Amino acid sequence: MMVSQQNQQDAIVLWNYHNISKKLSSINNSIIIGFGSYDLRVAEYCAMLFNLGTNNWIIFTGKNGNWTTDLWGQDCIEAELFARHVEALAPKENIILEKEACNLGENILFSKKIIDMLGLKFEKIILVTKPNTTRRAYATTLALYPELENNLHISSPDYDLDNISPVISVNNIISELVGDIERIIAYPQKGFQISQEVPAEVIDAYLRLKKHGYTEHCL
Repeated sequence: MMVSQQNQQDAIVLWNYHNISKKLSSINNSIIIGFGSYDLRVAEYCAMLFNLGTNNWIIFTGKNGNWTTDLWGQDCIEAELFARHVEALAPKENIILEKEACNLGENILFSKKIIDMLGLKFEKIILVTKPNTTRRAYATTLALYPELENNLHISSPDYDLDNISPVISVNNIISELVGDIERIIAYPQKGFQISQEVPAEVIDAYLRLKKHGYTEHCL
């Protein structure tokens, strides 16, 4: 599907809404939770954050999904792929793998269980994911663990829609942006996310893109 100028503009509106990443200059005594995906830059960014301070841990979380199994096979485990990708960038003994989560809610639930089981102490939890998933990750975490609000940061590699992962098509990314708007609207009623304001311009862009067939990731 060709991406028209209007579709591109609408996709940028959704991208900018989804991206609530904050830049971090230093972190200490923190647990960095890296959400598995098709984008290995997330793993690299987790390692970079780890090295910004001391007494930090990394949890890579994720089993696999449709896109990652298409890329790397049915036996791929996202958490393992992330860990292997940064084995020269962060010490193995400070990386914990959570290999069962199959969706964003499970990423958070299972990672928190590991933190509690191991008795890991922290001042901050840093959620690290793709820029366009940062809002969902933050909203999901606060729905599941509202007590973490004052100890939570959300960050991502610094790139925009023009620099998306080369292994995923622009059409797929736009479909992901559209589907995540649906989740932001629908999931608070199910208790999966906190409620968030969705501006009218975002709703308009979402509806136009959905009308133009970007529905692969929709509910």
